[in-house]
Amino acid sequence: MTTRKEREKERQASAKRRSIEQLLREILHKLDHMMHITIQLIEATHRLKASKQKPTSNTIHWIDAQEVMNRLHISHRKLQGMRLDGSIPYTVLKGKILFKESDVENILLENYRRHHNEPS
Repeated sequence: MTTRKEREKERQASAKRRSIEQLLREILHKLDHMMHITIQLIEATHRLKASKQKPTSNTIHWIDAQEVMNRLHISHRKLQGMRLDGSIPYTVLKGKILFKESDVENILLENYRRHHNEPS
């Protein structure tokens, strides 16, 4: 037969086991939650990196008038004249005049071809 003290010790040991089991369940639950959050952060990081990748060739790059003047080595007045005579397409967005980078490159290429195809 077991004595009262032994039964009390057994009850305390059982309570400790339950307490430890409960703590372990809580820890596992928190670890599972942390793992879920970590996976979400990794996926968000991948999406962010993908969105910052270099643009494809279909992407339109817009440049401002100052950049056009620098690339073509022309004055503001000359650029305004080119806009007015339609030799360079442009758009106005929120009051700012913008040009497609590809249009400026085409002007440079055309002038390069014209210059190098002429006899010296």
